[in-house]
Amino acid sequence: MARRHSVQKQMIEDALRVLNHPTAQDILLEVKKAYPYISMGTVYRNLNILTEEGFVKQLYFPDSPERFELHIHDHDHLLCNRCGKIIDIDGSCCDDIDEKIASKTGFVIESHTIVFQGVCAFCIAREKNEKDVPE
Repeated sequence: MARRHSVQKQMIEDALRVLNHPTAQDILLEVKKAYPYISMGTVYRNLNILTEEGFVKQLYFPDSPERFELHIHDHDHLLCNRCGKIIDIDGSCCDDIDEKIASKTGFVIESHTIVFQGVCAFCIAREKNEKDVPE
């Protein structure tokens, strides 16, 4: 059964296009700019529908509420341990991991999500600049 495409669902999709890996709260705040009466329940209900339909992907990061993104293509993520920024990386850089695991274990991988944690270039540059400032 095809579900109707509501105004609220469209606004949530639009918010996902402009926000970077938002939480449900981030999406709520963005949609409220144009539609102030939307509720958190409506946001979650539509995110669940969009996820079930395969248009939205739920993301889980350490020490963070679940996040969401439009499921445009398979890819993995970099997570900065300093500022919390999440950066998409092309999924093809990790394709051989599936094959290696399958060949060693016999396990057939249908999908994967990899989060590399470290420090982004911006934080590295900022920390370097802070060290260069004389006291």
